[in-house]
Amino acid sequence: MQPGIQLYAYWKSRIEEMGRIRTAWFTTFNLDIGFFEKYILSALLGMDARDMSRPEDYEVISNALHDQHPNEHLDVRVFYDARALVSTGKPKLTTVDLHAIDPQLLDNQFAGGVFHPKVALFENDRGQFWLLTGSFNMTLSGWARNRECFFLQPIEDAENATAVHDFFSRLVTLSNLESTAVLQRLRKQKGVIAPSWKFHSSLNDSFWLDALRKKGQTEQLRIWSPYFSEHLSDVIAHLQTRGWNAIQVIPATNELQKIRIEAENYKAAKEHVQFMREDVTGVDPDVFVHAKVWLTSNAVAIGSWNMTQAGMNLSDGGGNNIEAGVVIGLSAAERQSIEKTVTLSALHNPTCCDTSEINDEDETAVASRSFVVDLLLDWEQRHVRLLSPDFESLRARIPGTSSITIPGLGQLPVSRWKERQSIQSFEMRFLNDRFFTVKDEQGQVVYQGYMRERGLSFRPVNGYQNLSDCMMSWMDETPERHSEWQVVNYSGEVIDGIETNRTIDLQTHNYQGWFNTFYALECLKKSISEARKSDERDARLRKIGRVVPGNISEIKKHLMNEQLKVTTSFSENGIYLWFIISKFNTIIDYYNRSIKIEDEFIEPLMLPEKELKQLLQTKYDYSIRQINQWTAFVNERLS
Repeated sequence: MQPGIQLYAYWKSRIEEMGRIRTAWFTTFNLDIGFFEKYILSALLGMDARDMSRPEDYEVISNALHDQHPNEHLDVRVFYDARALVSTGKPKLTTVDLHAIDPQLLDNQFAGGVFHPKVALFENDRGQFWLLTGSFNMTLSGWARNRECFFLQPIEDAENATAVHDFFSRLVTLSNLESTAVLQRLRKQKGVIAPSWKFHSSLNDSFWLDALRKKGQTEQLRIWSPYFSEHLSDVIAHLQTRGWNAIQVIPATNELQKIRIEAENYKAAKEHVQFMREDVTGVDPDVFVHAKVWLTSNAVAIGSWNMTQAGMNLSDGGGNNIEAGVVIGLSAAERQSIEKTVTLSALHNPTCCDTSEINDEDETAVASRSFVVDLLLDWEQRHVRLLSPDFESLRARIPGTSSITIPGLGQLPVSRWKERQSIQSFEMRFLNDRFFTVKDEQGQVVYQGYMRERGLSFRPVNGYQNLSDCMMSWMDETPERHSEWQVVNYSGEVIDGIETNRTIDLQTHNYQGWFNTFYALECLKKSISEARKSDERDARLRKIGRVVPGNISEIKKHLMNEQLKVTTSFSENGIYLWFIISKFNTIIDYYNRSIKIEDEFIEPLMLPEKELKQLLQTKYDYSIRQINQWTAFVNERLS
């Protein structure tokens, strides 16, 4: 067991040794999305967490998660208990896939339990796999504050590869994911050297206590655990039936140095086991010991198993947790080495917690509700749809005036979710807000989570600050490459301490260069023409219309802003703007005729006809007939 910061430092060093990571799948009970994105995702890409301060930094991660770049994309998934989000409502700054798990949907034996395993699977670009497991949750405390136990080793044999494969396969199926290539690659592991460790989980056929209890070993069992059964004597009796009659229990203490066992429970249990305390001289007594370690004479179990019926999977009536970890065989020398690192003494007259204190500190204490709603945000099609449960099942669970609230669209009755919900008018809101809330008829929250995302290459992440930069970016027909002029299309607000660093109306270039502007618009038209001939016609046209920096919708927005500036004082600049808008409207018309998808049509801009006629009449003494002839001539030439 080590202070958690050593886990993070050790894990980072091992990740660097593994080479380029291709796959990283995690399971956890608690999930702190802010911690995961800043510290774990950044480390997977070789980035320094201390530098994660701007939206651009998190977009680097999202680009690596890009589902359209299979040769370079990083496959990251997090499976967590549906009721155990930390800091619920916190902005999710990347496009990482999160999968909320409802234990009862996996098996009835877990109906009253929680999803509690702490497992990570890593694969590098050479097809090598590693397993990380232990007692740590996906939180800052789990990785940087608590004393935790952990195990990280390569998967080099078929038996463990199969066990890990089967564990994640159950989660993949439950999460409505298609069969993934990574699990197929894992299943093909054919190592011939049997390691000393075996992976066990509640979702596999093998039982971890059977593996821990080996034939011919002594009766000794030593247990480190922070949490204990309220019927501890029953747990001890079960262990004794397995042949462990010399049991030592090392309970963790809370910040008040109390053990999380009620006095009567402790009194009954001490008749059958010896309670011990560990000498942790030099360790801050306020550090939470969260490790779960089960040590025998020739094996040790490291994982998520607390000394409770639910944690040990001994509960009747569907009260078991989903747990996981490894059982490691020990040689005499390895066992002796462990003994040298641990100093124990008898625990006399400990201060026990009362019932209320135990309930307050129970890490698996979650809301009684167990209900998962999965929404999918499709950036290409610009809609959000109900993925699971199906609509009829959802209505059966939360009938009447129940609702789902999503960004931009607000609170929508469940009846609306039979159909897909368009985000066309609120697209930018979803760039940094994918959080949604489900409420029942009484207005009580029954579920909260983050939407999953697809079509990531259609996220309109970057744009230009003004019309001038838009025009200049198109002059070489590669607007997406001019990152030095671009900004992130988030709101100008500070997001949980993350600065957007967006400066408004700072013109890098001057759009009022006649040749440059019209040449840029011709380059835009040329790009549309080339996209029309492409095998990926619709996708390329969609991106020109609303995705790439300097897209048609973005130019339209900047031109509308310019219109507002000249409306009150229409002069030669207004005439020039009229020319640009006229030309731009011909581009919009060409685009709409090319895309042929009604939902992708872009409305043309209104021309300032009244202001133009007034200026031409008063300053240049044009008649209405001359103005009409002039505008008709210009429009013919601009088309």
